[in-house]
Amino acid sequence: MEILHKGFDGLDIAFEGQIPSGLDRELLEAKTNASETKTDTLLKQNGVWLQVADSGARGGYAYRCDTGPLGAIWFFKRPNPKDPWGIRVSLKSLPLAKHGLGWARHYIPETLKKLDIEVSSHKMAISRVDYAIDILAPAFVLDRHCFIAHARSKLKSHDEIEVIQEVGHSGRTTSVTVGSNPGQQVILYDKREEVLSKPDKCVWWDIWNASRQKLGLEPLERNTPEKSRVWRVEFRAHKRHLKDNWKIRTWDDFDQKVGDVFLQMSKAIRYVNPTADTNRSRWQDAPIWKLATEQIQDDLAEMKSDLSCDKLKTILMDQQRQLLLSQYLGLGVSLAALEGIEGTSFDSFLSQTTENAKRLSKCHKKPISKRIEAAAAKYALLRAKYT
Repeated sequence: MEILHKGFDGLDIAFEGQIPSGLDRELLEAKTNASETKTDTLLKQNGVWLQVADSGARGGYAYRCDTGPLGAIWFFKRPNPKDPWGIRVSLKSLPLAKHGLGWARHYIPETLKKLDIEVSSHKMAISRVDYAIDILAPAFVLDRHCFIAHARSKLKSHDEIEVIQEVGHSGRTTSVTVGSNPGQQVILYDKREEVLSKPDKCVWWDIWNASRQKLGLEPLERNTPEKSRVWRVEFRAHKRHLKDNWKIRTWDDFDQKVGDVFLQMSKAIRYVNPTADTNRSRWQDAPIWKLATEQIQDDLAEMKSDLSCDKLKTILMDQQRQLLLSQYLGLGVSLAALEGIEGTSFDSFLSQTTENAKRLSKCHKKPISKRIEAAAAKYALLRAKYT
C-alpha cells in the first residue's frame, strides 16, 4: 500500500459580520440577473471575481457566490443588525490539495478585506473540517462488517438506517459511511471509482501521479483497476462535534485540538481484521486502517501537490471541453436516430447537421456574439484572466 495524498479536504467557517450596503445592492442585481437569464452572473469586486448564483442557501443566506475551482463558495446574508452572523465560506478540496491549510488562513481574510467586510478573528465559528488520506491499495476489498464503532457512533445501512450507510454495485461494496452530520463521520470509499465517474474529479489522477513522480514511480494505470485502485479514508468533524464535544470555534482552538479530534475519531471508529474472539474491541486494526491512523498521528501533515496553478487550470479546461464534446456527440447521435440515419452515414450527417445549426443560429433573435458572451460567464472562472 502507498500513500498518494493526505491533507485537509474541506473547511467551513462562519463569521459574525455584515456585507456593506453597496455590495448588497450589486449582489442583489447580479442574483436577479442570474434568475432572469438562468445562468450565473459574473461580478468583480476589488479584484475578486464572484460567480453569483440565482439562489442563496439555507440558514438565511441570500447570496451564493463561487470564486472558481481554486477558490471557495461564499455565502452572504443581507445586512441585518438582528442577525449578525452574516458570512460563511466553504473551502474547496482542490485548492486545499494544491496549497494546504496555510493558504486558506491567508485567502479568507484577504478576500474579506477586498470585499470590505469587517470581521473579528474571535467572532468566527469553524463548522466543519475534513481530513483525507488516499491510499493505493488494489488488493483491498471493503467489507462493511469489518467496521466497529463506539456505541454512541451512528452506523447506517440500507436495511438498518441507524447502523451503517453502505454503497455498492454488482456485489461489490464501494463505500461505507459511519456517523452522520452534524456529529462526526468516517468514510472509507473507492476514490478511483468516484474519479472515473465524475468529470470534475479527474484532476485527482494528476495529483496522485505528481506525487508518484516525485518518488520516481511510474504513473498509475487508470484503466487497470487491479493496479490503480485508490481508497480514501476521510474523517469529517461537523459543527456539533466541533462545538459541543471539543469547544472548537476559533483558529487558536483549531490549532490546539484538531489533531486530537481526528485521532480520537480513528480510535472510536475502526476498520479491523475479524477473529474468533467474541470481544470485538480486541480485534486488531486492518493494515489499511493502521496506515491511515499513522498519518493522523503525524501532526496532520499535508502533501501539497506540485502541479502548478496553470497546469491545474489547463486540466480543468480540458475536462470541461471533453464533457461538452461528449454532450455534443450524444445529441448528434440522438438526432441521427430520430432521422433514421445508419451508422455508416453518421459522419456526413454530422457535417450536414453543423450546416443546419449555422443557418439556425443566423435566424436566432439574439446575435451569436451576445449569446456567447452570456454563456461565457459560466466558464469565466476557468480562464486564467479571471483566476
